[in-house]
Amino acid sequence: MQKESAIDSVLDALSRHGSTVQRAGKLLFPASQLAALVVVAACIVVYGLPLNWLAWVLIVGACCVPVDVLLFKLLRRAQAVDQKRIRNRLLEQVVREQEQQRACAQSNLDEARQIKQALQDKVRALGESLSDGTLPEGAASADSADEAFASLHAPLRYCANPIVNTLAAMKANQCEQKGIAVVLDLQLPRDLPLSDVELCCLFSNLFDNAIHACESLPEGERFVQVKATTAHGFLWVSMRNSCLDRSRPVPKRSRVSFAKGEESSALPQHGWGLSILESLASRYEGTFSTASDEGVFDTELALNVGAAGVPRDEKRADDA
Repeated sequence: MQKESAIDSVLDALSRHGSTVQRAGKLLFPASQLAALVVVAACIVVYGLPLNWLAWVLIVGACCVPVDVLLFKLLRRAQAVDQKRIRNRLLEQVVREQEQQRACAQSNLDEARQIKQALQDKVRALGESLSDGTLPEGAASADSADEAFASLHAPLRYCANPIVNTLAAMKANQCEQKGIAVVLDLQLPRDLPLSDVELCCLFSNLFDNAIHACESLPEGERFVQVKATTAHGFLWVSMRNSCLDRSRPVPKRSRVSFAKGEESSALPQHGWGLSILESLASRYEGTFSTASDEGVFDTELALNVGAAGVPRDEKRADDA
């Protein structure tokens, strides 16, 4: 139920962009009808044909009105079905990628646990050997054993939550490979009221949007800063990254966009991912905002997870 409601909210968030070409195409048919009727009426007047023919022209024009209205309704319904089918495919692809990313993070976490257990067994065996006095250079070995054992219990690199920590490590490594400076301040507890899929969806989209925006910049100007914490029943996430400054001229590049024009050309940097984050904020009765100024893109997200962390749609279902 939780995933279905998330899908519905994402679909609602994605139903916003109409095509000017499609609208012009819809108006072309009635415009051609009107032009034809005007031409016929003009011919009747110019060539002195019987005036009662004008009455037939008016009758035909009046009959075209309800037919055109019905045609517009059918076209609108067909377009809505096509858009929903396309959005469903896009959403299924996004959810599939999030599931794969979560599975990858869980696999890395399981592998890390196995390595940790193996190292613990070796350190334990080393300690037993030292206690029996069977190893030479006991002092040096003991120091190295204590250091290795302490490193096993060192705190996690980014935060205590295993999913977010593993995902942050993966994305940080990806940023380093792309020459993006990364600063992470993730003060998150081990247990969060969000599901693993929601956590992957949240942080994966934030990182992916930021990385994609940085790729259009030369090295040395790329940076990503992420802060996350929990306080007063809210999960606060703030991201700042470099992006293309549209106020200065840049060389033209080929790009993929869903519509023509300068406004739609910004969608590949912060497009579907922001709609998903907006729908997630709506589910948890939170806030979501973005701002761009002089080559810096800021994203602020606050989720009202509360004590139980129940999304708004599930609260309504429970109340009903």
